[in-house]
Amino acid sequence: MHYLLMPIVAPMQSWGDMVVSGDDRPTLPFPTHSGLGGLICAALGIDRQDEERLRQVHDHLRFIVLEVSEGRLQRDYYSVENIVRASGSGGGSIIGNKYYLADAVFLAAVSLLPDPPFSLEEIGRALLSPYYSLYAGRRAYPLSLPPVFHVNGIPQILEWDNPFIGMMSLLQDESKRQRVFPGHTALSNTLPPPRFYCDAEDKVHIDGSNQVSDIPYSIQDRYHGWYRNWGYRSFEGRNVYRVHLNAEA
Repeated sequence: MHYLLMPIVAPMQSWGDMVVSGDDRPTLPFPTHSGLGGLICAALGIDRQDEERLRQVHDHLRFIVLEVSEGRLQRDYYSVENIVRASGSGGGSIIGNKYYLADAVFLAAVSLLPDPPFSLEEIGRALLSPYYSLYAGRRAYPLSLPPVFHVNGIPQILEWDNPFIGMMSLLQDESKRQRVFPGHTALSNTLPPPRFYCDAEDKVHIDGSNQVSDIPYSIQDRYHGWYRNWGYRSFEGRNVYRVHLNAEA
């Protein structure tokens, strides 16, 4: 299987979780399918109201996310006056908290299902020279690095039978790690035990007898959205599994 690597580095990141009630805006502890897919669609220049093209791209993307540094969960208090609700009613105010991850670092491996509308090479080139501005979940959170592993401006497409082992071996070699995260000196320290987030279908790669896996729970992720006429989104859900692997596997 071929993979394109997306290093996700930003001082602040937010990957929207489901809002149960109130006006607090939580974040999941990892980049979501909708978030990473949104980066790719923005880089390709797909308008956020182009429902058909958004679906075509999102439905062909698969992600495995490696948590390189979990960062710290932080929150910002916010208030908004004279709001307009989705129902069309106006007036009133919002008071709540927005949560984000500070100094988190992730590495996502992108693969494609058969007959995609864009190749990994095209996606990689777009991420290096995006049509729209890219950000880590919110417009106020710029990326610190281009979100694609490249060498001299050429996106690198890697072929792995087991992407979990491939990503771990890449980061355990300091020289290779610095090529993926150029100039990010914090990654020269000892890395924590690898923690991955993946779809159920990708767990087939972690059944090796010499690997130790721990899947404590599944997390509900927002998969992707379709856009109503007034610009608000509805999301489908999916279960994402958090997987710990033995660093020496």
